Amino acid sequence: MNESDVVLASASNAIVIAFHVNTDAKARAKAKQEHVEIRPYKIIYEIEDDVRDLLEGRLAPEMYEVAQGAAEVRAIFTFSKVGNIAGCRIKDGIIRRDSLVRVMRGEEMVYEGKVATLRREKDQAQEVREGLECGITLDGWDAFEEGDMINAYKIEAKRRTLADSGK
Repeated sequence: MNESDVVLASASNAIVIAFHVNTDAKARAKAKQEHVEIRPYKIIYEIEDDVRDLLEGRLAPEMYEVAQGAAEVRAIFTFSKVGNIAGCRIKDGIIRRDSLVRVMRGEEMVYEGKVATLRREKDQAQEVREGLECGITLDGWDAFEEGDMINAYKIEAKRRTLADSGK
């Protein structure tokens, strides 16, 4: 492998895969100067594994929604500094302070956003579990009505593979 291989890799923002070849001193110096990675291999299967890992690393992760819990609004408390606070009972799962939420009024979604504060009695809470009561405020919205359902979820990322992408 020589200096022109490194220049070509640098121009195309690539790495150099060197299979059973020596790299001359000028090429190593040029690679360091141009920030080009040279990967030497002696076994062909190692190349396949590394190239697959490199390609999979460029795939955008698959994002999916995971349900966390649901709360029913049972009462609405109004405070001049805060606005409306939903007095809730957790019907299912867990509501966390960092949860994303959708407020459902019957079959209609009336709000989608984030939990602003979560209180259990008079204390801030990180999470409130099924069967317990709490106060919830939402980021930028407070038009609660009794009977609204607050459904909490989170978005998770799953690393995609080449097999997943159909390639």
